[in-house]
Amino acid sequence: MNLFTVKADRLILGYRLIKCEDGFAGKAVSLLLGGGVIADVSSEGVIAVRERDLSRAVSLLSGRVRFTVGPQLGALGRLRRIECKAGIAIGAVLSVIIAVFLSLLVWDVRVEGNVSIPDSEIIRMLKEEGFGVGTLWHRADRSDIENGVLKENGNISWINVNRRGTVAYVRVAESENGAEGGEVEKVGYANIVATRDCIIEEITVTRGTALVKRGDVVRAGEILIEGLLPEESGGGFCYAEGTVTGRATESLGVNVERSFTEMTVKKERLFGFSLEIFNFPINILKKYGNSDEVYDIIKEIRTYALFGGARLPVSLTLEYERVYSGKEVQRTDGELTAIARQRMNALLAKSLAASDLIGIKSEGQFTDDGYSMTSRVVFLCEVGEVLEFHGTGEE
Repeated sequence: MNLFTVKADRLILGYRLIKCEDGFAGKAVSLLLGGGVIADVSSEGVIAVRERDLSRAVSLLSGRVRFTVGPQLGALGRLRRIECKAGIAIGAVLSVIIAVFLSLLVWDVRVEGNVSIPDSEIIRMLKEEGFGVGTLWHRADRSDIENGVLKENGNISWINVNRRGTVAYVRVAESENGAEGGEVEKVGYANIVATRDCIIEEITVTRGTALVKRGDVVRAGEILIEGLLPEESGGGFCYAEGTVTGRATESLGVNVERSFTEMTVKKERLFGFSLEIFNFPINILKKYGNSDEVYDIIKEIRTYALFGGARLPVSLTLEYERVYSGKEVQRTDGELTAIARQRMNALLAKSLAASDLIGIKSEGQFTDDGYSMTSRVVFLCEVGEVLEFHGTGEE
């Protein structure tokens, strides 16, 4: 293109070429010069304007002349085009570096094979051994981690940490109480004595000599099966074995106060707010100081996962003060008796968990303070307890 002579300031700071439809270049130049925009036109009708005048030039020509604007030229334009390409290249390199680095981290921990021990407990033990979300794989000695968990929790007999991509799959095997060791060997001498006052209902002797029979009334501590072999079995001291079932009676009581303080949630105050990224905690908000009000601390930990279920190495911890207000409340007679029955049922369930209930007689009465309920229960239970001795006399 046989273009005008480009001035030095345009070469340095940049310029644009504006191409108009045939026959409109002269009009466009007039409009630009009339608006105070310095413009040069080539023999082909292409107009050159400085980069800094471009927005004003477009404003002057819009709606009056049909035109197109070319890319930025000059030293500054070339530099910007190079920067754009370099930025793309640098961004691509950085993306690869970040992807490689993130692939070296543990992004999620999944536990398999556990029955009675919750996942959270196993993850906690692993974290105490220095392994968890955010750990670098090449810095984790999995043998040491596994041995550390086995030492901490005797209920785990075997643990193995495997890697699949960025996810740690932890497989455990729980110990079975008594399954591996079998029956514990009984060494020494022992009697079986009564654990409570009762009437003997049934006695079965596996080893030793029975000193009581069905229908006998016994006191707590009395010998039921003596650790002494019969003469026909050779005589001598032994470790007594057997089971004894007795019929026992027990009185249970509960009291319910008529007046009590009812606590209701007054408000919740956020006093702690922290973010954890790759096991690095960042405390964003933390308030200190004690309050005279009655309150509980509520801690909420939020974790986040991708669509595939992998947990992200980011967690948000929120801590609240749940403040309560109290007011004095009087229970009605109906409420007193209903609460007493509920408490008595809970007490019976706890006391007779390993027993068979035969009979129960309950009675209650109102008092100055509220309501009192007593229950007399008759039940069957195991009443034999092993008591070892040295063989020259009982302990």
